[in-house]
Amino acid sequence: MAWFALGRIMFVVIVAYAAALLQPLSAGVPANIGFGLTLAALVVLFEGRLRETAVTKEHDVALADLVLRVKQLVG
Repeated sequence: MAWFALGRIMFVVIVAYAAALLQPLSAGVPANIGFGLTLAALVVLFEGRLRETAVTKEHDVALADLVLRVKQLVG
């Protein structure tokens, strides 16, 4: 369990560091670090919730999304 926590912490640090270097916002380094931390926290949160979701539910959602996209392309 500790390795999962370490991996998540490293992911958050790497995303925040990348945001500081790439500066996707023009508001300065602290704002970009905050943006990176927020983005990484959302990814970790959704990853945790996705882990609790049943696989059949994921497949149903993916199939429904595919059908809707094909329907939009066709007309």
